[in-house]
Amino acid sequence: MNQIFKLRRKWFAGLLFRLFVASVLGFFCDCLLSCVGIGYYIFPGLMTIILIGGYTWAIHFYSPFFQSYTKRQRLLISTGMAFIPLFIVYGSSLFLLEQFFDSMQRAQFASPANPLNQASFYDGGFMDRDLLLYVKSDGQKPKFVAKLWWDPECYFSEAQWTKDGKMIVCSLNVNTASNQPIMAVAFDFSANKSMVPPWMTNFLSEEKPESDWRRQESDIKEMIATHGGLSGSRITDDVLIANEKTLWFWQKPP
Repeated sequence: MNQIFKLRRKWFAGLLFRLFVASVLGFFCDCLLSCVGIGYYIFPGLMTIILIGGYTWAIHFYSPFFQSYTKRQRLLISTGMAFIPLFIVYGSSLFLLEQFFDSMQRAQFASPANPLNQASFYDGGFMDRDLLLYVKSDGQKPKFVAKLWWDPECYFSEAQWTKDGKMIVCSLNVNTASNQPIMAVAFDFSANKSMVPPWMTNFLSEEKPESDWRRQESDIKEMIATHGGLSGSRITDDVLIANEKTLWFWQKPP
């Protein structure tokens, strides 16, 4: 009995190392084949076969279990058990890739009038920056307002609350003749209303003349006046980044 226990303990002690070796060699083989233009086209099938073979070896290697079974049966059992670390490795890899490529940061700013009314800036993107504005009214679900970064056409400059804290206004650096920040996006919490240029609601495929942007700004300024003007506190891009907190990929905006 003691001898069997020692054998099993020794097998378990080396199992993690063998699984690690099998994983490293599997990924190395796939990268090697990818370099010569083979692995890219047949991944993940080739990768799965290599890993199953490696994990089968790691589990079957001097296994002290199922000794009453034939060699073929033990091999089949080891192959079936190899799917357990395979799912763990694939699941972990997908988790890390999703977190690296698709995670975002969030900066939240509460309304001076009602802390339950919040403006949330979701900042992310891999090749290009994605900056999304969401708002959450008291007792309501988060609501998408606009994408604030369309490089090179326009990109975020700053945001301000109105003096009564019932409206958030975002200014954008717009690629126009004057090259001046323009108040282009706003949300009125008191009316539950978004003010977004119609050409920013979908894909921004072309530059708009400055006159179009100025008309949008004029409409927003009229709304600002009804709320007593803008407060002196500015949420610049630097302030936004300083207040950002990294989110897990499942916490990305709805």
